[in-house]
Amino acid sequence: MLVYDAETSAALHEASAAPGSVTQAAALAAASAYAHLATSGTDRTAPLLVTVDRAATRTGDALRTALAAASSLAGRTAVDLDTLVSGTPAAVTLAADAEPDADRVAALTDFLQGEGDLASFATILADPTVLTAPERATVLQLLGNAWREAPVAFADAVTQHQAATATTLDAVGIVPVSDITLLATAAPLTFTVRNDLAWPVSLVLITTPGDPRLRVQNSTPIEAGAAQNTRVKVPVEARVGSGESTLTLQLRSPTMIAIGPSVPVAVAVRAEWESVGIVVMVTLIAAMLVAGVVRTVLRLRRRAAAERTQEPERTQEPEGTDADG
Repeated sequence: MLVYDAETSAALHEASAAPGSVTQAAALAAASAYAHLATSGTDRTAPLLVTVDRAATRTGDALRTALAAASSLAGRTAVDLDTLVSGTPAAVTLAADAEPDADRVAALTDFLQGEGDLASFATILADPTVLTAPERATVLQLLGNAWREAPVAFADAVTQHQAATATTLDAVGIVPVSDITLLATAAPLTFTVRNDLAWPVSLVLITTPGDPRLRVQNSTPIEAGAAQNTRVKVPVEARVGSGESTLTLQLRSPTMIAIGPSVPVAVAVRAEWESVGIVVMVTLIAAMLVAGVVRTVLRLRRRAAAERTQEPERTQEPEGTDADG
């Protein structure tokens, strides 16, 4: 483990949150003195670990001053973490009455689980760090020792973080689907994918039939825009004329990580209705054609009869009349 010098670190923390220059100067002087005492009579070339703990309120200038002081303590040279870890280890003994903080242990366990879930979920993004980097920063902030002085506020912060993580993991999913009636032997079914994130996502919709009655396209790629719903069409073919079946919908990332729960969809197959509908339509069309022909014939007959009635009668010439008069 890495063990930091408590007195020097406490003085640096006080300097980073000091309300005025006088208080800050006193804290920095104390930090320098504690750092000198920490290595008095020992190897001053050995690395000395100090921290500037988090604080809820402080100015950026005060924090920069404290960090600069931590990097330039009198008689010491700043080194990186690798150099610190490669130093000669020393044996330490925990206090006999030291007990782990059960609440913080439980919170850490939950943080690690949530961070892993978000890392898997973020594979649907072109840049997963837009989710994973803020999550890591938030977890580190919640693990700061400053929360030890405010257990109630810490519990509230943990609850809020858990809720925020759950909201993010639920930001992408399949919109609930009502029962579907399939009236044809083959037709595309339309489903809707919800994306509440501020970034576009890449997904794969896996569609699995519940029995051999349906044949479906198993994998359908999806590019869902930011903060919008996206419609997805999945070709489906019925192998039987009638029956009840189910489909199971599951979103996955391009790396085949499950995104959200699976969604079952009940499908009532009524493929024979397609044939019935075709027969009915053909019958109606034939009946309309026959009716049209009959109407045309009747209309022609009525017209011919009317013409015969209106035709003037021919006058007959008198018998025995001489042509010369």
